[in-house]
Amino acid sequence: MSKLFNKKNSNLGKKSMPSNSIAINEIKNESELDKKNKQIVINNSVMEIFFADDEFLKNQYYELRHNCFTEVDEEYRAKFPENCLDWQDYDGSETEDDRRGKILVAVENGRVVAGARFLLSTSIPFTGNEEPWNNFTIRKFLEAKGYNSEAKYCEIEDIVIDKSFRNRLLIKNMFRIMIDEAINSCCDYMFGVAIHSACRNDKLLFASLGYKVDIHFDYPWIKQKNHGYEERYPIITKL
Repeated sequence: MSKLFNKKNSNLGKKSMPSNSIAINEIKNESELDKKNKQIVINNSVMEIFFADDEFLKNQYYELRHNCFTEVDEEYRAKFPENCLDWQDYDGSETEDDRRGKILVAVENGRVVAGARFLLSTSIPFTGNEEPWNNFTIRKFLEAKGYNSEAKYCEIEDIVIDKSFRNRLLIKNMFRIMIDEAINSCCDYMFGVAIHSACRNDKLLFASLGYKVDIHFDYPWIKQKNHGYEERYPIITKL
């Protein structure tokens, strides 16, 4: 049985991992697709995209996530040094949201090169993105913006992709599989939050899949402490 990633006892240093980053901001051209088998071909590499069942693949995703969110872009650090002081404190280890949700992975030759968390509203009272003690919840947002606040929805979070595999087709098909899962789970909405610079790409991504996205710049998503201290905004899609 594989041991779950834990920041405190991880023996995988950043130097032994390829450079990682959030994917949506920098995506490239599309490649070949095998929809039936959920495989894509990028630069002659065959990747499979699926929800992971075994701990070994989930563990790889947690390590990828940890390295992604603790990697500081030097150009960004030069502009906003005060925002980067605590990035190394981030812990990508498994959370309750991970345990309650599903982990989507893209695997190339047995190695997880991308992933995301898919979480149903019926699986947990409140997610890590909510502050119920401040009355700041997804359902409050739905009510405030005229959506059905009693509806079933899914939350997409912690999307990470190895820099070597950033590709429009990869992220598009990751979302295609999560949308299918949401529809099969009878969700009315797909919900997420994103920094301002990613919102336009998110909108284009969903449009390419045939879905309209509402981005609420007038409803900044406030948390006590957000990684990078960048303001994020709710993104919602009606399924």
